[in-house]
Amino acid sequence: MAHDDVLVVVTDRVVDLAVQYMGVDRASLMAGTPVAEVMDSLWAMELVMLVEREYGVQLDIPFPMCAGQPMDVHSIAREVLRARLRQSVARARDAGEKMTDLIALAGTAA
Repeated sequence: MAHDDVLVVVTDRVVDLAVQYMGVDRASLMAGTPVAEVMDSLWAMELVMLVEREYGVQLDIPFPMCAGQPMDVHSIAREVLRARLRQSVARARDAGEKMTDLIALAGTAA
């Protein structure tokens, strides 16, 4: 699946969560309306936590309306993909370190 396709799927799921749990308008969110315009900050934080649980990631979003840039569902979805990429890189690095350890151990056993 192409990156853009994955982004669409994740964005749709973020919107589904917002609609299901917060009762917000799907069309507004899909149009790129900032989250702060359709829900209060506590609900926005709850949405971020729901997304984190859904995807098993920790998002690098300290506060939904941080840095003066309103967050929308598209930016949340992009952050999910970044977080998943960070997880994959960390797993690959850990696997590489384990392989290096095994090679070193095998070298001392010979």
